Amino acid sequence: MARARAVVGVIVSLVVAVLATPVTPAAAATPTAFNDASPLVFLSQSDNATQTTLYEAAQTSGKLNFNDVVTDNNQTLPYNAIGFNTTDMFLYGLKSVAGAAAANPELYKIGQNGVSQDLGSVSGVGTFAGGALNAGDMGQTVGTDTTWKDVYFFRSNATANLQTIYYIPNVSTSRVAKSAALSMSVPNTADIVFLNGFIWAFYGNSTTTGTGGAGFYRITPSSTATTWQVSYFPHTPASLGLIADNYGAQWAYGNGNLGVATNANGTGVGTTPNTTAEAYQIQITNPSGTNPSFNVVAKMGTTPSAGNDAASYIGTSVDLSIRKDATPVYTPGGQISYKLTVTNNDTKYASSGFVVNDTIPSTITGLSANDAGATFSGNVMTWVGDALGPGASVTLTVTGTVVAATSGIILNSATVTGNEDDPNLANNTDSAISVPAANLSKNAIINGAASASNGTSSVPATVQIGDTIMYQVSVYNWPNGSVGDIVTDKVPSGLTVAGPISNGGTLDPSTNTITWNLSGVGTGVVQLSFTATVATSGEFDNNAQVTYYNGNTGTTNTTYHKATSSNLTVTKTITGRFSDMTKQFPFSVTFKDGSGNLLTGTIPSSEGNLPLVGGAASFSLGNGDKIVFTVPIGDSVQISETDNKGYDTTFVDSGNSGVTGTGPATAALAISGNREIDFTNEAIYAPPMGVQMDTGGVLGLGAIAILLAGAAYVLRFVAIGKRTKEVN
Repeated sequence: MARARAVVGVIVSLVVAVLATPVTPAAAATPTAFNDASPLVFLSQSDNATQTTLYEAAQTSGKLNFNDVVTDNNQTLPYNAIGFNTTDMFLYGLKSVAGAAAANPELYKIGQNGVSQDLGSVSGVGTFAGGALNAGDMGQTVGTDTTWKDVYFFRSNATANLQTIYYIPNVSTSRVAKSAALSMSVPNTADIVFLNGFIWAFYGNSTTTGTGGAGFYRITPSSTATTWQVSYFPHTPASLGLIADNYGAQWAYGNGNLGVATNANGTGVGTTPNTTAEAYQIQITNPSGTNPSFNVVAKMGTTPSAGNDAASYIGTSVDLSIRKDATPVYTPGGQISYKLTVTNNDTKYASSGFVVNDTIPSTITGLSANDAGATFSGNVMTWVGDALGPGASVTLTVTGTVVAATSGIILNSATVTGNEDDPNLANNTDSAISVPAANLSKNAIINGAASASNGTSSVPATVQIGDTIMYQVSVYNWPNGSVGDIVTDKVPSGLTVAGPISNGGTLDPSTNTITWNLSGVGTGVVQLSFTATVATSGEFDNNAQVTYYNGNTGTTNTTYHKATSSNLTVTKTITGRFSDMTKQFPFSVTFKDGSGNLLTGTIPSSEGNLPLVGGAASFSLGNGDKIVFTVPIGDSVQISETDNKGYDTTFVDSGNSGVTGTGPATAALAISGNREIDFTNEAIYAPPMGVQMDTGGVLGLGAIAILLAGAAYVLRFVAIGKRTKEVN
């Protein structure tokens, strides 16, 4: 069976001991070939005398259901031992009538809707007295070896024929059969499967091993030898977790696994024969070796049958992938969840189904899933998934409870196996980790204080403009070879990264994002840190994100801080045709805290940190200039334009529009929100008419206190610093 073309179709032929009243046969029809894009598993069911019903399998809700191909009920050909031929895309089978001693077997060709055609008798093998031809399959291309392509293998269940196998080369054009002796007797396995270049058969109708006993039989076909080698691998059904019964339906999956299904008709081994219908997918590891291993990867409920037979079409390879996500941070005793997403990456072909195997750590109990196809045996989960169309995805959610005494990381991996050959196995397994809260967290230290201050979303910790905040990130690093975890921290606007960044972290100034690549750091808890300066007022919510090597992510807790400061903006405008537009006007601003004490040190501004002398900062403004101070809410300021000789001055305050005056402008402000004060100067013109100028100030406003409630609006003071006075 070719692995390169691997969409599975299984066809099962069931031989039924008792049928309902036969349907009136229809006129003979010519069968139509099956579609070469559709994976199929077929089951044929015959009464061993007059009639056969054909079924096609569908993997649904954790079961392998065989659905009747309705129109084939009119077929009157009792065939069995079916095999699917990829040369012409038809099923082939043989007349299954038992005890026909004088009759040669007849070859049937079956197409879509179960339409059958009797091709005539098979020559070269004689007759089969005392038994039925109940086991068959079709050879396939193996890699580039086409030796067994278009070769139809079959066996009889008669005792006299148990050490013989028959085959028809070029079955699509010939009915001449050959026989080969087997090196040992093979019991009536009820079906055979061509897989991996061998002919396999499972005998489950026994509870013991030994000669003719339960287990797997591997026949090595030969184009030259007259005796074909048989290897026996003893396994009781119970040792594999299977039911002891006849397994009349056996088929190949495109992924290289073996499919088998019980007859469940109450005629199997033991004093209480089996009536439970089950199908299994069995993985064969090292199939050509002297000691291959067999592992059941899926158990599925299925359709009960009697004399059944199966075959499969393993069409086109399909790339399935899996992604596993987990609760990134767990709390001992709390709930944890996993999300498993299986995707069909093929853009053209569907997958006929899949199996996900996941052994969940013992530190998680009370497991449940949201899909009927997911079952648990202890902490071992098997998810039998339905057919998956091109580009489609399906997600399973598994939940459980973390044992209270759990500590450290919880690592969990899952693997998906599609029914078809998968050309890319690199994406078939994925892992997810969860870490305790203590190993994925964020902390903050304000101005080097010994105790950390994070605040909450409702009550942020208070900081001031100019404060330093050291952020500390604790993360559990889980590297995979050279691929390490990535930690990112998008620093909020209003904070300036001012100190060293630990562990080789780098800052992207365009996004204000710090990135750490932990590929060079060993496994375990890593402490990362950086320092930022509070540059503006506002609230700063900050957390860090961890992207693990497999793409899973986690987010630290959030730190909350609020800078209780406002912006005080002072602007300058010069007007008038006689004014010097390049003139600089000096200012002095005095700052006091909420208790009336003069501030010391420096005050942050758009021109840098200005020194305070006696609580006052000095600066000059020209036409179109402005300066912005960051002032804690609750403080007060007094602003003075200290020299406006030769100019009239007006000023407007955003908090008290229209206040005007003459003389050097002075305003006292209580800061409760953003404020803006605009000073306008215009030169005083003195005509040459013996006019004497009075350079004394006429009006001073004194101190004006204006309160704002946080909104940004403009307060303009107008002060006329000089007036012109005529002298007669």
